Amino acid sequence: MSADIIPTTIPRPHRRGRRTRRPGSRHVWFTLLLLPLVLTACREPTLVTDALTYTEGEAGVATLLNPHPYAIYLEGCNAYTYQKQVGEEWVAQPPDFVCVWEGFARPVDADSALPLEFTARDAGLWRLWARVGAGCDPEKPMSEANCSRISDVYSNEFEVLADDPSCQVSGCSGQVCADHPVFTTCEWLPHYVCYRDARCGAFDHSTYPPSCGWEQTPELLRCLREHDAPPSEVVDPSAPAKAAGE
Repeated sequence: MSADIIPTTIPRPHRRGRRTRRPGSRHVWFTLLLLPLVLTACREPTLVTDALTYTEGEAGVATLLNPHPYAIYLEGCNAYTYQKQVGEEWVAQPPDFVCVWEGFARPVDADSALPLEFTARDAGLWRLWARVGAGCDPEKPMSEANCSRISDVYSNEFEVLADDPSCQVSGCSGQVCADHPVFTTCEWLPHYVCYRDARCGAFDHSTYPPSCGWEQTPELLRCLREHDAPPSEVVDPSAPAKAAGE
């Protein structure tokens, strides 16, 4: 079995714009992605981020799952390394901080999950890389000499989007997401309530590059349908994108 473990990912619409998240949205995504990894026959350690897209500077959490009946180990100082896709290659990036001493091997208990916080960097496609040891001496730094085995574990790929403040909410009832203020009449329609907790950003993927629109989360789509929103406002996020002007 190869030592490099790269888990399969599940596509998710871009996250961009206001950073307010609907409660539980990450939990649903994380559960859906983690379940097949837990059930996999290979049962190797996996590293899963709590979202597939972030904006620059946004905080994220990557969870290392140890399915083994014994402890595994991470490096004591920098538990993971950032890698960014440059062309067709993954290139290691500088750590968040420079270690004066690498520290002792950091244990991850048997059959447990360890959350690791990280910060989304500049725009692009990223992943995290962790060196995971087995049979390591917890009173020494993690190395080939101090462990029975060391393997590479890679997280799912995730996209970091530029923090573009150009998209804004407007309209008399707060029902419009656009790159400029839009003035509307002041009638109230039942489905406008759905936009109160929605995110406005470059989520309209009917054109390429994406334009301003509401993030079409399952919660928003369900709310719009329940309140009989017109079909033009219920956008299928899986629809293929068209180049602007098509």
